[in-house]
This record gives sequence, C-alpha cells and structure tokens, in this order.
Amino acid sequence: MAADDLTFGLYYDFRCLDPEPTALTERWQGILEQVSWAETLGYGSVWISEHHFLGDNYAASTLTLAAALAARTERMWVGTNVLVLPVHDPVRLAEEALTVDALSGGRLRLGMGLGYRAADYPPFGTSLAARRRRFEDHWRVLRTACRGEPLDGGDVHVSPRPVRDGGPELWIGALSAQAIERAARLADG
Repeated sequence: MAADDLTFGLYYDFRCLDPEPTALTERWQGILEQVSWAETLGYGSVWISEHHFLGDNYAASTLTLAAALAARTERMWVGTNVLVLPVHDPVRLAEEALTVDALSGGRLRLGMGLGYRAADYPPFGTSLAARRRRFEDHWRVLRTACRGEPLDGGDVHVSPRPVRDGGPELWIGALSAQAIERAARLADG
C-alpha cells in the first residue's frame, strides 16, 4: 500500500442512552451529518457494529443504517463491523446487502463475525453452541447469493444483482486462531 492509498475511517455503534425517541432521532441525524462532513474531509470509510438486546439503542439493524449512510455519501466505503451472521437468515441478508450495494454504487463491505453474547442467539431461534456451524452454512448461501449465482444450483437468483462482478466484499472479523483461519479461507478481507 502506497502512502497516498492510506485513508481513515469512522466507526459507529449508534448508541443513545437517552430513552426519549426524539433524542435518538437527533443523535442519529447528527451521525449522518457528521459522516457527510467527514467525507468532504477525505475520510475513506464508515463502519457500523451490531448488537442486540442491550437496552442502549446499540445498532441492531446495521444494513438499514448502512443504507442511510450510503445515501448521504458518494465515495466512502460503507461497512459492517461486524454483523452477527449466525442470527440472520442468509437469503434475506443477501437481499438487504445487495440493496445497500446498489444504493451505494458498489461501496458496501459486509463484515461479519460469529458474535459472542449468549443472550443474542435464543430470540433468533439458535444458540451460542450452534454459531460456528450456522456461520459457515450461512456464509456459503450468502456468498453464492451476493455473487449473483443461483441458489441451491437451481434457477432462483436473489435480487437486486450485484453492482460489481463477484458482488460486495465479504469480510470476517476474527480474533482466535480458528477464526483467523476461517477468515483466510473464506473472506475477501
């Protein structure tokens, strides 16, 4: 990477401790304005993390927020850091990701991970123990769908189709040796 390739990015969890809905709206609108301004300063990316059931308005709908950010920017990469893949339906996730990819003109980087909070899984019909298997199963479906390839070898395609050949970049957040190996084997970043 050359020195002129180096960019800075922003990271948001969209938390708002004030329980008033108007406070949440004001905070989130402020974040959108800040990101628009940061793009004019040359920032290269904005990232959104995901958690569920924390009670502090932590971002639970990252792709909805990514769509809002994509609509407010023209050049910045918009990414998830990280989306908890085992709690999502991979086909629905592909539809949402490809929608954000289209809105952004191909600037989506979909970063995913296993997650780690046991409380995140039961409301979605799964468990912490099943997360590794679900991650890899969901990854295969998501990768296929995001590339614009037919699901299950049939003739059903997710829409919209990807903006770029190969679809949006799929990244994996990893800390353990096993997770790093998984990222190296499967991910684009």
